[in-house]
Amino acid sequence: MSAGDNIGGGVAGQAIVFPPECEQAVRALWDYLDSALDALKMAVIDDHLARCAPCREHAQFERTLIDRIRGIRREHDDPSALRVRVLAALHDAGLSRQ
Repeated sequence: MSAGDNIGGGVAGQAIVFPPECEQAVRALWDYLDSALDALKMAVIDDHLARCAPCREHAQFERTLIDRIRGIRREHDDPSALRVRVLAALHDAGLSRQ
């Protein structure tokens, strides 16, 4: 990843483009964060995250998002109420649709 690449600062409505060396790690990130990959794939992503600060920051953001959603989910048995809370959290984070 080069210093000029901006993977975390996309404009609302625009897809974030990852450099080729980061794409594999980003595509597998949720499975990685759930420890759902085999040991070799986990090690490859561990290595990439250790070397790539932007991807490491992205992984930390995704981990926080996943943990927050899981926490909200545990608090609610009602899917409708959960949806409202998730949408509110996304809105508060500036990630809602206009």
